[in-house]
Amino acid sequence: MKALLGCILGCLGAWLNAQTQNSFEGGLGLLRVNALPRQIYYPMERPSMEFLNTLFFRATTNAGNFRAMAGYVKYAYTFEPPPGSADFFSGDIESQDFRLGLGLQWPLKRFTKRLYFLTDGYYRKTLSSGHRYGGIMGVQEYNTSVSNGADLLLGLGIKLKLFKSVYLSPELGYLCSNQFTKTLTRDLKTEKTYLRHSYDLNLHPLLNIYLSVGF
Repeated sequence: MKALLGCILGCLGAWLNAQTQNSFEGGLGLLRVNALPRQIYYPMERPSMEFLNTLFFRATTNAGNFRAMAGYVKYAYTFEPPPGSADFFSGDIESQDFRLGLGLQWPLKRFTKRLYFLTDGYYRKTLSSGHRYGGIMGVQEYNTSVSNGADLLLGLGIKLKLFKSVYLSPELGYLCSNQFTKTLTRDLKTEKTYLRHSYDLNLHPLLNIYLSVGF
């Protein structure tokens, strides 16, 4: 198995070295905007903004333009009902979000060499825990959940050269997120527990800004 893996990696390296116009970049995600900051009335699917939490790699070859991303964010927040609302919940949640992604991008040379179309696919895992209170039934519970799923991003980006071999790449797109979630709930009044499964589909615009260095 190790010999086969070594052979595959060797062939891949030889193929990349044979390309005549290769360029490689590595860097960080400076900013990720999932939504505009707002008052939180219900549990969020992800934080509004993320800073410096993604590793970014981009390879430009004769065979195509490839990208890879790895991200992690840990965040906590509280949510509360709107004033005068008796049937909304309040609570607190702490989450950890892991992402691994691969993607492709195509330069739109008809307009400018800097502009490109992109598509990224991510595997995403989220671990969450927190409390929920209130509602008409006076709920008091503690929840722990594990989510696994896939994200698909379609968008446009522009590659701006800041200095020699230093690039800034703002990207605006639309994200489709699919998550399968398993939640363990403990009723704080009766100490009973129960397990439930759910599926969530979320669609929303997304802004990424990457800083990369060529090598």
